[in-house]
Amino acid sequence: MQVRDAVLGGESITVEIDETYVGGRKRGVGVKAGRDAKTLVIGIAERNGRLHMQKIANRKASSIKPVIDAKLSPDTEQVVTDALTTYQFAVPKDKHRATCHRDDLKDKNWTQTQTIENAFSLFKRGIIGNYHQLSADHLDRYLGEFCWRYNRRGMQPWLFDMALSNMLKSKPLPYKVLTDDGF
Repeated sequence: MQVRDAVLGGESITVEIDETYVGGRKRGVGVKAGRDAKTLVIGIAERNGRLHMQKIANRKASSIKPVIDAKLSPDTEQVVTDALTTYQFAVPKDKHRATCHRDDLKDKNWTQTQTIENAFSLFKRGIIGNYHQLSADHLDRYLGEFCWRYNRRGMQPWLFDMALSNMLKSKPLPYKVLTDDGF
């Protein structure tokens, strides 16, 4: 794919990493069943830059570290995360700065992981406004589309021409290929 496969960060760039749960409530089955129905998503965002989000299995280092290794440039100046202890093992210690949301609220310092939190908020609002409903099976595709749009937010005057050009150059995507799990 295009920008989604590119590494984020670089020299003199600060990157924020966080995770969120995506999914709706399940009524009448209890809190634990509702929590188990949600899907975990990790997000990596450059401040004033690009974004990458993808589905992960859990909050353990074995799930988070491969994503960070694949998507984070080794030249990144600083990596800001929340206080989740997993990041101590997944992010290089000399570049890592952990923040505590509770302390941020007390000190009224709203800029610690604000970029990635805002991206999560935009995506979740997009679920309500654009997609209406998601399935965990196709969540990575929705995340990919959202990241594509987010990463090109400053190119809106040219997006229509880009889309038209891509449609003319590309072959149609058959439904069978679209719904295939190996896609």
